[in-house]
Parts: sequence; C-alpha cells; structure tokens
Amino acid sequence: MINRSYYKDLFALKSFSNQDTISTGDSIADKDVLESLFSYGFIENRGIDGGNSNLNSGGTIYSINRYGIIVRDIL
Repeated sequence: MINRSYYKDLFALKSFSNQDTISTGDSIADKDVLESLFSYGFIENRGIDGGNSNLNSGGTIYSINRYGIIVRDIL
C-alpha cells in the first residue's frame, strides 16, 4: 500500500490524532487527499456531516485507523 501512495497524501496522516475526525468540508486536509487515504486503507469513513447554518460545508467524516497510525508514526 505504501508503495502506491503519494508522499503528500501520506504526510496528511500527521493531521490526525488517534481519536480525531476530519471532514472533507474542513480546511485541515484537501478532499482529494482524504479520499486517497481512504482508498489506500489508512483512514475509515465515519459518516456524513450535513454542515450547519453558518455556511460551513459538510462532507464525509474520516478517522485514522490502526494501519494509518502505524504509517503516521513512522513518517
């Protein structure tokens, strides 16, 4: 899996703490990077956020899994 991953995508794993979730609507990580990390198997889908009345966009919610933690800690 790591051989097929871009370093920029892997480096985004540093954005996750062990219990943290990140939405594609957040500005923490790029939506395409999060989707790539999900397809690589480093993060898990935790549902969908519909946004709120403050015009914050929702999106897919992701959290890091055990495999992602191992790779993140090696980087």
